[in-house]
Amino acid sequence: MVQIDVTLSAAVGATLASAARVQLRAQKSLWTNDLLHSALVFSGLFLVPTLLYFLCSWPAWDTMYWFDRDTLPGWFVAASAAAFLLAAAGGFVLVHLLVQRGHERLAAVLPALLLLPAGVVLAVWHQQFLHVGTRASFVAGAPVNFFKSDVLWALLLVNPVTLFLPLGIVLWRWMKPAVAEMRARRAA
Repeated sequence: MVQIDVTLSAAVGATLASAARVQLRAQKSLWTNDLLHSALVFSGLFLVPTLLYFLCSWPAWDTMYWFDRDTLPGWFVAASAAAFLLAAAGGFVLVHLLVQRGHERLAAVLPALLLLPAGVVLAVWHQQFLHVGTRASFVAGAPVNFFKSDVLWALLLVNPVTLFLPLGIVLWRWMKPAVAEMRARRAA
């Protein structure tokens, strides 16, 4: 859902930066920060297409019934893609600033904190989340069908392959210095 996807994007950017916090200590500038550039490329190649897949495949559900398939404007898709990329960059930049100011513990929990608004959206608008259909079917009060819908299967199959697996690989590579630093501290 677009309302959740923006905070999810920010959390992904923050997670990438948090994993690379040891490397970010030495990278003072954002403009020449190779990790920020890599995070944006990752977001552009994996995160944004995954989120747009859901928006374009189930537009009524993904927009919480603002639009139907026949009314989803192209500008909204483009604006959503830009918002997802900017949110990922924002999450990364925020963690970078926290690391630069010596607040690494806060930087480590920031990704989880950025997911809190998504939880609020799901709690408040759970009816929109649990119904998959058209705007007309939602307004007419059609029953909950999320657990029998194609969206559930897409979430369970598409996200792990197109987003979580690549994210895990990047995180594993980027957090090696932090793990080495932690082991060195424990040994001392």
